[in-house]
Amino acid sequence: MHSYENACFSYFKNKDIADEKQVCKILGSLQDSCLQDWIDIDCEHFLALSFANFMTKFRAGYLPEDWEEVTHIELLGMTQEEQSSRDFAVKVQAKNSLLHNTPSYLNQEKLRHRIESSMNQKLALPCCLEKSSKVEEFEKWLVEIRCIDDLIKNKKAEFESLARATRETTRHTNALAEPSHHANAPTVTAATGTADSHLVLPKLLKTKHHLLYNNKGCLKCCCIYVDHHSTNCPNNFPNPLTYKPLTQAFVDAIKSCIKKPLAAIVISDTTTVNAAPIAAVMGTSINPVVYMPTNISNVIEGVSDDNSSVSTLSVTAPSRLCCRHHRTV
Repeated sequence: MHSYENACFSYFKNKDIADEKQVCKILGSLQDSCLQDWIDIDCEHFLALSFANFMTKFRAGYLPEDWEEVTHIELLGMTQEEQSSRDFAVKVQAKNSLLHNTPSYLNQEKLRHRIESSMNQKLALPCCLEKSSKVEEFEKWLVEIRCIDDLIKNKKAEFESLARATRETTRHTNALAEPSHHANAPTVTAATGTADSHLVLPKLLKTKHHLLYNNKGCLKCCCIYVDHHSTNCPNNFPNPLTYKPLTQAFVDAIKSCIKKPLAAIVISDTTTVNAAPIAAVMGTSINPVVYMPTNISNVIEGVSDDNSSVSTLSVTAPSRLCCRHHRTV
Protein backbone atom coordinates (compact mmCIF):
# COMPACT_ATOMS: atom_id res chain seq x y z
CA MET A 1 0.00 0.00 0.00
CA HIS A 2 2.83 2.39 0.93
CA SER A 3 4.75 1.57 -2.27
CA TYR A 4 1.63 2.16 -4.35
CA GLU A 5 1.07 5.54 -2.75
CA ASN A 6 4.66 6.64 -3.41
CA ALA A 7 4.44 5.50 -7.01
CA CYS A 8 1.26 7.61 -7.47
CA PHE A 9 2.94 10.70 -6.03
CA SER A 10 5.84 10.28 -8.44
CA TYR A 11 3.43 9.91 -11.35
CA PHE A 12 1.49 13.04 -10.40
CA LYS A 13 4.66 15.07 -10.10
CA ASN A 14 6.24 13.90 -13.34
CA LYS A 15 3.06 14.37 -15.39
CA ASP A 16 2.01 17.57 -13.58
CA ILE A 17 -1.51 16.29 -12.99
CA ALA A 18 -4.00 18.57 -11.27
CA ASP A 19 -5.40 17.55 -7.87
CA GLU A 20 -9.00 17.07 -9.10
CA LYS A 21 -7.85 14.65 -11.84
CA GLN A 22 -5.42 12.54 -9.80
CA VAL A 23 -7.90 9.85 -8.69
CA CYS A 24 -9.27 9.51 -12.20
CA LYS A 25 -5.77 8.89 -13.57
CA ILE A 26 -4.87 6.11 -11.15
CA LEU A 27 -8.12 4.10 -10.81
CA GLY A 28 -7.37 2.17 -14.00
CA SER A 29 -3.99 1.02 -12.60
CA LEU A 30 -5.67 -1.18 -9.98
CA GLN A 31 -5.88 -4.48 -11.91
CA ASP A 32 -7.03 -6.76 -9.09
CA SER A 33 -10.55 -8.07 -9.78
CA CYS A 34 -11.73 -7.47 -6.19
CA LEU A 35 -10.52 -3.87 -6.32
CA GLN A 36 -12.18 -3.33 -9.66
CA ASP A 37 -15.50 -4.53 -8.27
CA TRP A 38 -15.06 -2.28 -5.24
CA ILE A 39 -14.40 0.72 -7.49
CA ASP A 40 -17.25 -0.04 -9.93
CA ILE A 41 -19.83 -0.14 -7.14
CA ASP A 42 -19.22 3.48 -6.15
CA CYS A 43 -17.08 4.86 -8.97
CA GLU A 44 -18.67 8.36 -9.05
CA HIS A 45 -18.03 8.84 -5.36
CA PHE A 46 -14.36 7.89 -5.72
CA LEU A 47 -13.82 10.21 -8.67
CA ALA A 48 -15.02 13.15 -6.58
CA LEU A 49 -12.47 12.48 -3.81
CA SER A 50 -9.01 13.92 -3.49
CA PHE A 51 -6.13 11.48 -3.65
CA ALA A 52 -5.48 11.75 0.13
CA ASN A 53 -9.11 10.94 0.97
CA PHE A 54 -9.11 8.10 -1.57
CA MET A 55 -6.06 6.55 0.11
CA THR A 56 -7.76 6.82 3.50
CA LYS A 57 -10.75 4.82 2.22
CA PHE A 58 -8.38 2.44 0.43
CA ARG A 59 -6.50 1.65 3.67
CA ALA A 60 -9.70 1.33 5.67
CA GLY A 61 -11.13 -1.14 3.17
CA TYR A 62 -8.13 -3.43 2.64
CA LEU A 63 -5.78 -3.09 5.62
CA PRO A 64 -6.39 -4.63 9.08
CA GLU A 65 -8.23 -2.31 11.42
CA ASP A 66 -5.34 -2.15 13.90
CA TRP A 67 -2.55 -1.93 11.33
CA GLU A 68 -1.35 1.41 12.71
CA GLU A 69 -1.04 0.18 16.30
CA VAL A 70 0.73 -3.01 15.21
CA THR A 71 3.20 -1.09 13.05
CA HIS A 72 3.89 1.36 15.88
CA ILE A 73 4.59 -1.49 18.32
CA GLU A 74 6.97 -3.11 15.81
CA LEU A 75 8.79 0.21 15.42
CA LEU A 76 9.27 0.63 19.16
CA GLY A 77 10.51 -2.95 19.54
CA MET A 78 13.28 -2.80 16.93
CA THR A 79 16.88 -3.33 18.18
CA GLN A 80 20.22 -3.16 16.43
CA GLU A 81 21.71 -6.48 17.65
CA GLU A 82 24.50 -7.45 15.20
CA GLN A 83 23.43 -5.14 12.37
CA SER A 84 25.54 -2.24 11.27
CA SER A 85 24.42 1.23 12.35
CA ARG A 86 23.70 2.11 8.73
CA ASP A 87 21.38 -0.86 8.11
CA PHE A 88 19.61 -0.41 11.44
CA ALA A 89 18.94 3.29 10.86
CA VAL A 90 17.54 2.58 7.38
CA LYS A 91 15.16 -0.11 8.71
CA VAL A 92 13.89 2.13 11.49
CA GLN A 93 13.20 4.99 9.07
CA ALA A 94 11.50 2.64 6.60
CA LYS A 95 9.20 1.30 9.33
CA ASN A 96 8.43 4.83 10.47
CA SER A 97 7.56 5.91 6.93
CA LEU A 98 4.66 3.43 6.94
CA LEU A 99 3.05 5.60 9.64
CA HIS A 100 3.22 8.78 7.59
CA ASN A 101 0.14 11.00 7.97
CA THR A 102 -0.87 9.10 11.11
CA PRO A 103 -0.67 10.11 14.81
CA SER A 104 1.92 7.34 15.42
CA TYR A 105 4.43 8.83 13.01
CA LEU A 106 7.76 9.81 14.71
CA ASN A 107 9.32 13.14 13.88
CA GLN A 108 13.13 13.46 13.59
CA GLU A 109 13.66 14.14 17.28
CA LYS A 110 11.67 11.09 18.36
CA LEU A 111 13.17 9.01 15.59
CA ARG A 112 16.70 9.90 16.75
CA HIS A 113 15.84 8.90 20.30
CA ARG A 114 14.37 5.61 18.98
CA ILE A 115 17.60 4.77 17.10
CA GLU A 116 19.92 5.86 19.93
CA SER A 117 18.06 3.87 22.60
CA SER A 118 18.24 0.65 20.53
CA MET A 119 22.00 0.64 19.82
CA ASN A 120 24.06 -2.31 20.97
CA GLN A 121 26.59 -1.75 23.73
CA LYS A 122 29.57 -2.06 21.36
CA LEU A 123 28.42 1.09 19.57
CA ALA A 124 26.60 2.98 22.34
CA LEU A 125 29.67 3.29 24.62
CA PRO A 126 32.06 4.68 21.93
CA CYS A 127 29.34 7.12 20.82
CA CYS A 128 29.06 8.33 24.40
CA LEU A 129 32.84 8.75 24.67
CA GLU A 130 32.99 10.62 21.36
CA LYS A 131 30.20 12.98 22.50
CA SER A 132 28.16 12.23 19.39
CA SER A 133 25.00 13.30 21.18
CA LYS A 134 26.16 16.92 20.91
CA VAL A 135 25.59 16.85 17.14
CA GLU A 136 22.19 18.53 16.74
CA GLU A 137 21.26 17.89 13.09
CA PHE A 138 19.71 14.47 12.51
CA GLU A 139 21.52 13.68 9.25
CA LYS A 140 24.93 14.74 10.62
CA TRP A 141 24.28 12.69 13.71
CA LEU A 142 23.61 9.60 11.55
CA VAL A 143 26.89 10.19 9.69
CA GLU A 144 28.75 10.53 13.01
CA ILE A 145 27.56 7.22 14.42
CA ARG A 146 28.24 5.50 11.10
CA CYS A 147 31.87 6.67 11.21
CA ILE A 148 32.26 5.43 14.78
CA ASP A 149 30.74 2.08 13.85
CA ASP A 150 33.09 1.70 10.86
CA LEU A 151 36.09 2.48 13.08
CA ILE A 152 35.03 -0.22 15.54
CA LYS A 153 34.68 -2.75 12.74
CA ASN A 154 38.12 -1.91 11.30
CA LYS A 155 39.80 -2.33 14.70
CA LYS A 156 38.01 -5.64 15.22
CA ALA A 157 39.12 -6.90 11.80
CA GLU A 158 42.75 -5.90 12.52
CA PHE A 159 42.68 -7.69 15.88
CA GLU A 160 41.22 -10.87 14.37
CA SER A 161 43.82 -10.83 11.59
CA LEU A 162 46.65 -10.41 14.11
CA ALA A 163 45.30 -13.18 16.34
CA ARG A 164 44.95 -15.52 13.35
CA ALA A 165 48.53 -14.82 12.22
CA THR A 166 49.81 -15.42 15.77
CA ARG A 167 48.02 -18.77 15.97
CA GLU A 168 49.46 -19.87 12.65
CA THR A 169 52.99 -18.88 13.70
CA THR A 170 52.68 -20.66 17.03
CA ARG A 171 51.29 -23.79 15.39
CA HIS A 172 54.22 -24.04 12.96
CA THR A 173 57.00 -23.28 15.49
CA ASN A 174 55.88 -25.34 18.50
CA ALA A 175 57.43 -28.82 18.63
CA LEU A 176 55.81 -31.70 20.43
CA ALA A 177 57.65 -32.82 23.56
CA GLU A 178 56.32 -36.36 23.20
CA PRO A 179 55.24 -38.33 20.13
CA SER A 180 51.69 -37.51 19.18
CA HIS A 181 49.28 -40.30 20.06
CA HIS A 182 46.91 -39.41 17.23
CA ALA A 183 49.69 -39.12 14.65
CA ASN A 184 51.32 -42.43 15.63
CA ALA A 185 48.17 -44.47 16.25
CA PRO A 186 47.95 -47.43 13.83
CA THR A 187 45.38 -47.23 11.09
CA VAL A 188 43.25 -50.36 11.16
CA THR A 189 41.02 -51.16 8.23
CA ALA A 190 37.44 -52.21 8.92
CA ALA A 191 37.51 -55.13 6.48
CA THR A 192 40.80 -56.89 7.37
CA GLY A 193 41.68 -55.40 10.74
CA THR A 194 45.35 -55.06 9.73
CA ALA A 195 47.63 -52.09 10.22
CA ASP A 196 48.62 -49.78 7.42
CA SER A 197 51.62 -51.18 5.56
CA HIS A 198 53.31 -47.77 5.55
CA LEU A 199 52.94 -47.28 9.30
CA VAL A 200 56.15 -47.03 11.32
CA LEU A 201 56.76 -46.81 15.05
CA PRO A 202 57.65 -43.48 16.64
CA LYS A 203 61.29 -42.65 17.31
CA LEU A 204 62.60 -44.07 20.57
CA LEU A 205 63.03 -41.60 23.40
CA LYS A 206 66.33 -41.17 25.23
CA THR A 207 64.95 -42.99 28.28
CA LYS A 208 64.15 -46.04 26.12
CA HIS A 209 67.65 -45.87 24.58
CA HIS A 210 69.23 -46.00 28.04
CA LEU A 211 67.10 -48.98 29.06
CA LEU A 212 68.17 -50.92 25.96
CA TYR A 213 71.85 -49.95 26.31
CA ASN A 214 72.00 -50.88 29.99
CA ASN A 215 70.28 -54.25 29.51
CA LYS A 216 71.98 -55.61 26.36
CA GLY A 217 69.09 -54.59 24.15
CA CYS A 218 68.70 -54.21 20.40
CA LEU A 219 67.53 -50.87 19.02
CA LYS A 220 65.82 -52.54 16.07
CA CYS A 221 63.70 -55.33 17.53
CA CYS A 222 63.64 -53.73 21.04
CA CYS A 223 64.56 -57.03 22.71
CA ILE A 224 66.69 -57.11 25.87
CA TYR A 225 69.39 -59.56 26.94
CA VAL A 226 70.25 -60.63 23.39
CA ASP A 227 73.61 -61.31 21.72
CA HIS A 228 73.13 -59.11 18.68
CA HIS A 229 72.83 -55.42 17.81
CA SER A 230 70.72 -53.42 15.42
CA THR A 231 73.33 -53.82 12.64
CA ASN A 232 73.10 -57.63 12.64
CA CYS A 233 69.61 -58.06 14.07
CA PRO A 234 67.90 -61.17 12.65
CA ASN A 235 64.45 -59.97 13.69
CA ASN A 236 62.01 -57.54 12.15
CA PHE A 237 60.85 -54.28 13.63
CA PRO A 238 58.13 -54.55 16.33
CA ASN A 239 54.55 -54.90 15.19
CA PRO A 240 52.77 -51.54 15.70
CA LEU A 241 49.56 -53.31 16.73
CA THR A 242 51.15 -55.28 19.58
CA TYR A 243 54.03 -52.98 20.50
CA LYS A 244 54.31 -52.04 24.18
CA PRO A 245 56.90 -49.45 25.28
CA LEU A 246 59.77 -50.79 27.36
CA THR A 247 59.62 -49.78 31.03
CA GLN A 248 61.99 -50.03 33.97
CA ALA A 249 59.47 -52.13 35.87
CA PHE A 250 59.44 -54.72 33.08
CA VAL A 251 63.26 -54.83 33.01
CA ASP A 252 63.39 -55.33 36.79
CA ALA A 253 60.85 -58.13 36.55
CA ILE A 254 62.96 -59.89 33.91
CA LYS A 255 66.13 -59.56 36.01
CA SER A 256 64.44 -61.21 38.98
CA CYS A 257 63.50 -64.21 36.83
CA ILE A 258 67.06 -64.92 35.63
CA LYS A 259 68.76 -67.82 37.51
CA LYS A 260 72.39 -68.88 37.51
CA PRO A 261 73.05 -72.20 35.68
CA LEU A 262 74.82 -75.02 37.54
CA ALA A 263 77.39 -77.56 36.26
CA ALA A 264 78.11 -80.90 37.97
CA ILE A 265 81.24 -83.02 37.71
CA VAL A 266 80.81 -86.69 38.59
CA ILE A 267 83.73 -89.16 38.79
CA SER A 268 82.91 -92.71 37.83
CA ASP A 269 85.00 -95.89 38.17
CA THR A 270 83.38 -97.76 35.28
CA THR A 271 85.65 -96.63 32.44
CA THR A 272 89.44 -96.48 32.19
CA VAL A 273 91.02 -93.71 30.16
CA ASN A 274 94.60 -92.46 29.80
CA ALA A 275 93.65 -88.83 30.01
CA ALA A 276 90.89 -87.25 32.00
CA PRO A 277 89.80 -83.80 30.81
CA ILE A 278 88.72 -81.08 33.21
CA ALA A 279 85.49 -79.30 32.62
CA ALA A 280 85.40 -75.66 33.61
CA VAL A 281 82.34 -73.46 33.62
CA MET A 282 83.17 -69.79 32.95
CA GLY A 283 81.33 -66.67 31.92
CA THR A 284 78.51 -64.74 33.44
CA SER A 285 75.32 -65.97 34.96
CA ILE A 286 73.43 -64.73 31.95
CA ASN A 287 75.67 -66.12 29.17
CA PRO A 288 77.56 -69.15 30.61
CA VAL A 289 80.30 -70.64 28.40
CA VAL A 290 81.70 -74.17 28.74
CA TYR A 291 85.43 -74.56 28.09
CA MET A 292 87.03 -78.02 27.64
CA PRO A 293 90.83 -77.51 28.06
CA THR A 294 93.20 -80.26 26.89
CA ASN A 295 94.74 -82.43 29.65
CA ILE A 296 97.48 -84.64 28.20
CA SER A 297 98.58 -86.24 31.45
CA ASN A 298 96.54 -87.71 34.21
CA VAL A 299 95.38 -85.26 36.80
CA ILE A 300 96.13 -87.52 39.71
CA GLU A 301 99.81 -88.55 39.71
CA GLY A 302 100.51 -92.23 40.20
CA VAL A 303 97.03 -93.34 39.51
CA SER A 304 97.12 -94.01 35.80
CA ASP A 305 94.47 -96.65 35.80
CA ASP A 306 91.81 -94.66 37.55
CA ASN A 307 88.62 -94.39 35.66
CA SER A 308 87.28 -90.90 35.52
CA SER A 309 84.54 -89.42 33.50
CA VAL A 310 83.00 -86.03 33.25
CA SER A 311 79.26 -85.86 33.34
CA THR A 312 77.45 -84.24 30.53
CA LEU A 313 77.23 -80.61 31.36
CA SER A 314 73.73 -79.34 31.20
CA VAL A 315 73.85 -75.66 30.46
CA THR A 316 70.71 -73.68 30.13
CA ALA A 317 70.92 -71.42 27.09
CA PRO A 318 70.34 -67.78 27.84
CA SER A 319 66.81 -66.72 27.23
CA ARG A 320 66.14 -64.06 24.65
CA LEU A 321 63.70 -61.58 26.13
CA CYS A 322 61.49 -59.55 23.95
CA CYS A 323 59.81 -56.46 25.24
CA ARG A 324 57.51 -56.34 22.29
CA HIS A 325 55.29 -59.17 23.58
CA HIS A 326 56.49 -59.23 27.21
CA ARG A 327 57.36 -62.92 26.95
CA THR A 328 60.42 -65.13 26.96
CA VAL A 329 61.50 -66.61 23.64
